[in-house]
Amino acid sequence: MSLFENKRAFTLTTIFAFAFAGCATYGFLQRGALQDTVKKINEADSKMEKIVKSPLPAKAETRELLNKQTTAIQRSLRPLEEDLSVYAKTCKALTEDAIKKETNFKPDFLKKARASFVEMANAAGCRLDDPEGFTFGLDRNYNERNDAATTTTTPYLLYQLAAAKTLAGYVVNAGAVSLDRMYCEAVPNTEAEEETTPLLIELSFTVKRGEIPVGQEYTAPVTQVLNSILEGKGSNEKEKFFFIIRGINMMSNNTYGSVDPYSDPFANNAEGPTTIADRKVGKPEETIRVNLIVEAVYFS
Repeated sequence: MSLFENKRAFTLTTIFAFAFAGCATYGFLQRGALQDTVKKINEADSKMEKIVKSPLPAKAETRELLNKQTTAIQRSLRPLEEDLSVYAKTCKALTEDAIKKETNFKPDFLKKARASFVEMANAAGCRLDDPEGFTFGLDRNYNERNDAATTTTTPYLLYQLAAAKTLAGYVVNAGAVSLDRMYCEAVPNTEAEEETTPLLIELSFTVKRGEIPVGQEYTAPVTQVLNSILEGKGSNEKEKFFFIIRGINMMSNNTYGSVDPYSDPFANNAEGPTTIADRKVGKPEETIRVNLIVEAVYFS
């Protein structure tokens, strides 16, 4: 190898050595800067955590501010609590005495409710398929068994029975032709852990479409039932049930052929407007089947 080539190799080696040293030094410096940044972030997080967990200073200004906020919250909740207390009182009144006196849900509870309801339905002309065995949608075993429930389920059952009877009463009072079906969802078999427990009740009934009076309140039977459910009034002034409509379906019991295209009835003097309306939407005396799913909320 010539002297010139040796000098060139030495020069390149020296350059690469300095470049490597510079990169290594830069890398170490950057790594140190990153560690310092991470350290500062961790210190800031630690300070913030201490601030969040530390109690507010016991100053007069702090206490006054907290008292004002607490009062404002209580004031805004008071109307809601007063409204809900009516429903809670209904639950307590329906279940408290029976729970103290009995350990089981006895057939007497169901028989008593059925007797008064069947009498009301007969007086209103509302048909029941099996008046003597009507159970408001509860299991038919409750007609015979006196060990159908324990103290853990009795509160739910008594409230559910009262709620189902109330819903059935809405149907009868609206002038329904028949109460066709009721079903009550099985109640929990443990004591209430939550403040409220939803109990689903299904019911089907047949009503007439009803008239639509002009310039007056719309009082069709279906509307009466729905309004009553939303109001939730019981058999007396003190009772009030928290009902929520979860589903509704309506089916016509009448079938029609094809409807002719609309034409001005006064032009050809063929059909009057009332006849055309009846053919398109149904007559007031025709019946419809209504299926409802209602949630009765039990307040423990």
